Amino acid sequence: MAPLFCFAATSALVTGCVASEPGGPDEEVDTHESAEEVEDVGDSAAELEQSVALDAKADAALAACQLYAGQPYWLPGAIYSDSWWSDCPASASITVVLRHDRWWWPDRTLASRSGRGSFGSIQLSYPCGTDFNPIKVFTEVRYRSQKVQSPRAILPCG
Repeated sequence: MAPLFCFAATSALVTGCVASEPGGPDEEVDTHESAEEVEDVGDSAAELEQSVALDAKADAALAACQLYAGQPYWLPGAIYSDSWWSDCPASASITVVLRHDRWWWPDRTLASRSGRGSFGSIQLSYPCGTDFNPIKVFTEVRYRSQKVQSPRAILPCG
């Protein structure tokens, strides 16, 4: 018996299969024995389309969460950073972190806060020392597997 290669013209109707040997590579073979079999294929295709649509909606809800990490700025005595989020699920847990960017070592967390909800904002602050040595800092906003970082800023805060 020759192997068959099946194909579908639409999601609701399988049109047939192609045999690879006996009558040649392009011989069409009718695989439909009854109208019930065609209906079963249509039902399965409809269920598959419904499942794919639900998965797409879930992915869209996750991807729809808009995160914004503001570039840190300096005001005398402290470094500040503003961040916000919108279009997230109502149960979303958002984490905002102000970090010291160190190329020779893992980044150091200077300040961190969490927020919940569909939309919101968080302002972080980190008190500066008195020596005013410049440090490179950035803000990071995280929700599940999404992570957004602000541009780096070199600020006088030792």
